[in-house]
Amino acid sequence: MAMQVDEFKTMLRDIIQTEITIIIRNIMKNPHSEILLRKEAAAYLKCDLSTLWEWTKAGKLTAYGIGSRRVYYLRSEIPAILIRKN
Repeated sequence: MAMQVDEFKTMLRDIIQTEITIIIRNIMKNPHSEILLRKEAAAYLKCDLSTLWEWTKAGKLTAYGIGSRRVYYLRSEIPAILIRKN
């Protein structure tokens, strides 16, 4: 039996809400996890937005968001991409 459009929308909304709740709970567990916008994360790393995007695509940074327009980063995760140079 095919799923109706309204049923699909309801199911999708429930899944998204559950994922958002999980993300919020994880952030709240670590009070030092400040949420940064793309420009703030780039400024923190002293890099261009294009570099930030490349690092995200390469999996060096994890981007979070709701929908496709807003992208956020957790300040507490940013130092993990830095490696020690001798």
